[in-house]
Amino acid sequence: MKFKTRLQITFITIIVLPILLTAGAFIVIGNFLAKTQGQVENIGIDPLGPHMEVVFTPAVARPLFFYMLIAITLILIVTSVLLTTWIKKGLINPIQNLNVAMQHIAEGNLDYRLPETPEGEIGSLYRNYEDMRLRLKESADEKLMTENQNKELISNISHDLKTPITSIKGYVEGIMDGVADTPEKMDKYIR
Repeated sequence: MKFKTRLQITFITIIVLPILLTAGAFIVIGNFLAKTQGQVENIGIDPLGPHMEVVFTPAVARPLFFYMLIAITLILIVTSVLLTTWIKKGLINPIQNLNVAMQHIAEGNLDYRLPETPEGEIGSLYRNYEDMRLRLKESADEKLMTENQNKELISNISHDLKTPITSIKGYVEGIMDGVADTPEKMDKYIR
């Protein structure tokens, strides 16, 4: 779900849900108190409709106010807990998962994958992270392959240079040790 939609739903819920639940609690608690205490004054029946107007006496109004205060407090607590949990699940937890994934990249672990891909902006952020992770991993693999090729090239060049140098060194030592004692052998060793 998109972040904007989630905020709109949260805003509407913060306003509408407590109002509806408070109205419902007022009706239920008021009717319960009116029936149990029997202290309700009925004021006629409207000739235009079948409804009746109820007026509470002070003996019923005080407990009604107290119970409504408790009900409103509970409604607001439940609403805030539900909305906080919903926002945490949909926004905070995915951002924390992304933070953990970024820490893995900073430590050089390019194999860490995010656990799931949510919808909306967070899902887009997850996909961008995954693309970045794969590109970094590919780049690191290419760098490692290039370093290995360079080491192999240097090793081959070193080997190719050592063989003629060793041969030249052997001939020079032979001349110095007097193995080439004739001018013909000396010419052969020098060539």
